[in-house]
Amino acid sequence: MILDLHTHCFPEPGVVPGWFWDGMKQTIAASSGQTIEQVEQTVFADFWDPNGDGLVREMDEAGVDQAVVLCLDWGLAGLRGEADYPAAKLNEMYHDIVVKHPGRLMLGCGMDPRRPDAIEIVRRGVREHGAKLVKAYPPAGWYANDKAIYPFYQAIIELDVPVLIHTGPSLGHLLSKYSAPQVMEELAADLPELRIICAHTGFGLWRDYAAIAQFKRNLYLETGAWSREASAHPQSFYATVREMMDRAPGRVFFASDHWGFRGTLAPFVQAAVDMKARAAAYGIEFTDEEIASFPSGVAAGLIGLTHQPSS
Repeated sequence: MILDLHTHCFPEPGVVPGWFWDGMKQTIAASSGQTIEQVEQTVFADFWDPNGDGLVREMDEAGVDQAVVLCLDWGLAGLRGEADYPAAKLNEMYHDIVVKHPGRLMLGCGMDPRRPDAIEIVRRGVREHGAKLVKAYPPAGWYANDKAIYPFYQAIIELDVPVLIHTGPSLGHLLSKYSAPQVMEELAADLPELRIICAHTGFGLWRDYAAIAQFKRNLYLETGAWSREASAHPQSFYATVREMMDRAPGRVFFASDHWGFRGTLAPFVQAAVDMKARAAAYGIEFTDEEIASFPSGVAAGLIGLTHQPSS
């Protein structure tokens, strides 16, 4: 059983602001040696996924049983432009996608807590649309520990779902300071009933988040977007997961942050599935219980799934 709590599906460009795609294309062009025009003609040629069929196809090839698809609400980021649809409509669009794939896709409600109707939309997402978690993105310009948004978190606690919060760097004018380790530490201390997933575990800042999670037991650590590390530097990747588990036992799990780029999900999933054998080649050991919990067990517990992962 493989459960991925952090995936994306983009039915069209308009579901996120245009400035984000500009930054994404520039980043890909710089890292690949292509021009932006070449990136548009190659990388993005078959990128759009109107019904989630592409994501499910990638899941089939990778052996992923179920996944949570996250709706993103970045429109207030520096007031640089909204998506083509209101936040409530965006969440409805993603609900329409996941219901096309029952038993495979689940909704992750995405919301900026500064919106006047944020709590109402989140409640509708969970109660009516079956959202399994709430995705929040502080780099869009708000501090995760801002007391003014604590009613938003209280609603999430009442709904009995976790919140997945982006940690670490992001593109362009999106800033990591808003969910820095000390910010997340204060949030976890203030609201111990709030189950907080540190998306990406801060990327290169992971050790700071892991150190805090050792003492704040409502913090969970995931590996979203660590696929390049797992592929290019496997010894470092497994050593990182090992240290995370040592500091936050039972609260570290696999997530992909799959963005729809074809052929990129399967290698990362395989690195997680074969973790025990591959890590052993570098003298890094994991118990059978850790191997069973990493690809699905911890995640299943977070979103209330009753089935147990296979070992």
